[in-house]
Amino acid sequence: MIGVLTGLVAVLTVLTVLNLVLLFAVIRRLRTAEAGHGTAQLTLPEAGARIGSFLTAAMDDSVLSEEQLADDFVVAFVSPTCGPCKTQLADFRATPRSAPERTVFFVNGSANDAQSAEFAASLAGLGRVAYAAVGDAASTAFGGVDSFPTLLRTGGGKIAATGRTWDAILAPAGAAV
Repeated sequence: MIGVLTGLVAVLTVLTVLNLVLLFAVIRRLRTAEAGHGTAQLTLPEAGARIGSFLTAAMDDSVLSEEQLADDFVVAFVSPTCGPCKTQLADFRATPRSAPERTVFFVNGSANDAQSAEFAASLAGLGRVAYAAVGDAASTAFGGVDSFPTLLRTGGGKIAATGRTWDAILAPAGAAV
């Protein structure tokens, strides 16, 4: 009987040590992933940078280009999987920050993705809407947008202001562009 109990304790000890090793490996992996993800969250295009060349179709079948968005536009890069994007859009719906004809939303994704398409459709009436994935011509033209929400104000063919909130890009706060 003592032999069986000793064997059982030995097996349980090995399993416990293995469990701890795996737990520490998962924790280390999560910390590494968070560290890499956190730096991208802080990246914003530089205010004062010239808007690069791009040409893309909006959902209303119009064409958007750098010339059309050069002066006095609010440009928002948003994603359907982004919690802060939804918060900023709810704020925008409650208190419109710019006229729909002076506002453009670039939705991360494509029309082929049901979640992106539903999200883009929910923006109808707030401004013109187009799809723009990270790394495509539109996101690159605005300084390499790679995190969401990225809110911009344009002026003089340049990015006049950048931020994560409407108040950060519009002065005075709440003024219509």
